Amino acid sequence: MAFVDIELNEHIRLYGLRLLRQPDGAHYLFAPQAGHRRTATFSKPMAERLTALAVEAIKVARNGQ
Repeated sequence: MAFVDIELNEHIRLYGLRLLRQPDGAHYLFAPQAGHRRTATFSKPMAERLTALAVEAIKVARNGQ
């Protein structure tokens, strides 16, 4: 669906997170990979929050708001 960059705070930025929409409509956010390994993982609550923020940002960007 999209690649997103997220700034967690003034010290940590994550680039190239992949936002996917599953056939059932659910969204998932994945960290990039280095070879066959993920470069980061997130707790379930953090993953859900980051995914929600990314989905909202994409909606706003597409609607020009």
